[in-house]
Amino acid sequence: LASVEGEEFDLIHAHDWMTFPAGLRLREALDRPLVSHVHACEYDRAPEHPDAHILAVERAAFEGAERVVCVSRYTAEMLASRYGCSQAKLRVVHNGVEPWPGAAHPPTARTLHEPIVLFLGRLTAQKGPELFLTAAEQVLRVEPRVKFVISGEGELLPELVERVARAGLARAVHFTGFLGRVEVERMLSLADIYVMPSLSEPFGLAPLEAAACGAAVILSSRSGVAEVLKSALRFDPGDVDGLARRILLLLQRPMLRARLARGARREVRCLSWARSAVLLERVYTELAA
Repeated sequence: LASVEGEEFDLIHAHDWMTFPAGLRLREALDRPLVSHVHACEYDRAPEHPDAHILAVERAAFEGAERVVCVSRYTAEMLASRYGCSQAKLRVVHNGVEPWPGAAHPPTARTLHEPIVLFLGRLTAQKGPELFLTAAEQVLRVEPRVKFVISGEGELLPELVERVARAGLARAVHFTGFLGRVEVERMLSLADIYVMPSLSEPFGLAPLEAAACGAAVILSSRSGVAEVLKSALRFDPGDVDGLARRILLLLQRPMLRARLARGARREVRCLSWARSAVLLERVYTELAA
């Protein structure tokens, strides 16, 4: 509180559980409205074993805030059902996407003969890399020429590498480890298909970046990005067979794959951070009225 003493504020905006306690203290001390902004909640990160302390912090912030901003309708519905958050407080402001250097130009020409199916993200249970690998095993029985790439790092990496080795799939499944921004753009540009198999994803920026780079996209139905990226195939993460069928569909029907990729690329151009800022400003204006 000492760091803001003497300053004038119209409202307080706190992001996720790590800053919610500070936001609540400032609201009480300064008597200003609080906006709690949710990018992910504990039921996304650990749906089976949520941390009781984090749940309590989140619940207090949703009860104490004048407005609760969510990055998707998916998240808003979760807050209403799991936390009892008042619908009157909830506002949805979808994320935007940073312009990628190559996004304004045609996708990089694919120079490899084998199709590439990509997972890019943290290797944690929430992100579903195990589902991706299970689907890869099914697809490879039908289309052995396909290359599956798993990019990222995380606690599941050793287990996934060991599983690939045991299954004898080292020639078909490749791990890149962590990639920097330039490497990520190159990897996305090389991919024919990008898969986001998350068990629960409040939004998900990587599919937008993949679409901007020219890949066809397959999304978990339990994701917020599915609300804005319509030119993508969807699957329920409980249906791994369904994911494998969709990958095979796009591999075997290149015209469909190209049509979806073009449509998603057009949609991404409309998802700017400037648009998100305008929607957030409306939330601020509500509280100033």
